[in-house]
Amino acid sequence: MPPVAAGGFNLRRPLRITITVSWSVYQALVTSSDQQGRSLSNLAAYWLERQAESPRDIP
Repeated sequence: MPPVAAGGFNLRRPLRITITVSWSVYQALVTSSDQQGRSLSNLAAYWLERQAESPRDIP
């Protein structure tokens, strides 16, 4: 459940998660983050956000 502030509205803030990825996904993240000059965690968050915003094929 998201945090709720006084007045009853949800606070939207970044949250930390821990995931396990395959070696190939890790390597792709490391390579891309090095090429783009951004941190691995920043790129992973970007990839997850982009995927979450895309249309879903799952019914």
